[in-house]
Amino acid sequence: MFKAAIIVCGGIGDVLYGLRAATILKNIPHKEESDVGIDIFVNSHSEITDFINTCTEFKAKQCPERDNLMPEPENPLNLPMEFIDQLYKDYNMVFACFPDGLGLNPFAFPWYAFCRTYKDFLRTRVKITIPTEVLNAESVSGRAVFIHANSVTPQKNWPLSELNKLIGMFNGTNFHPVVARLSRWKGEPIPFYCAGNFTDLCDKPIVNVLAHLLFAKHAICIDSGLAHCAYHLGVPRTVLQQHFQQPFHMVRWQEDTSDMIPLGATAEQIFNRVMLTIKEPMAYMIPPYLAIPANVNKKQLFAQKYYA
Repeated sequence: MFKAAIIVCGGIGDVLYGLRAATILKNIPHKEESDVGIDIFVNSHSEITDFINTCTEFKAKQCPERDNLMPEPENPLNLPMEFIDQLYKDYNMVFACFPDGLGLNPFAFPWYAFCRTYKDFLRTRVKITIPTEVLNAESVSGRAVFIHANSVTPQKNWPLSELNKLIGMFNGTNFHPVVARLSRWKGEPIPFYCAGNFTDLCDKPIVNVLAHLLFAKHAICIDSGLAHCAYHLGVPRTVLQQHFQQPFHMVRWQEDTSDMIPLGATAEQIFNRVMLTIKEPMAYMIPPYLAIPANVNKKQLFAQKYYA
């Protein structure tokens, strides 16, 4: 059996970066190996583990605790060497996928050995599946516009005043805003106010949030893990990008830059773009029903999304 270990850190967006590598390794032929086993080692909060175990084809295992998630020259992984040594005994390949702008990571996944270009690597889609019981439990709408405008990183956030305007604009259409957000992070409240009519997914588990994202007509997201999930689920998106004028970041992390707009965009600009995109669907979109388990009536759900 061919076995690979991939170490990831950070939030869902960072984890998806590593899951791309796992997806590529799983799908390539392995000499004289009928089975392929790939484990994802995480050092993060339980929601990340739940996401990997519940929504992907891979399994999460726990890394030893680390004080610093970023690499350092003298210890690129910042993990006990006995742990690394054991990985090399247990697995055929060991890689570490995490933010590494300085190129200090000797365990980086060699995308050039498997992909023609780096962009091909970034555009590799991770299969995300929403469990049947979650789809049944959530009142997903085929007329929803999914919005994620505020995160635990203040510099990424879109002004709440603009969010209120945008929700008011969609309230004047036959599309319904669905807002994903957290109320607190590490004990501190995250500011939020909104007077419009919308579905509030406040503090819902990530798996439940993804059920709403899957069936949204469009996703409006800041540069976040949910924006990356929208890409992998094939949901048309508009990404409010704080690094819009920084090509290094855009090229390194973004699957598709054609759906990026500056973080300073107004509610009117976003509303007009989304309405146009809904009328003229983007060519890169994949059928979202691919993310639905086999025992769910896919034709019925597909009709709900596009003809509701």
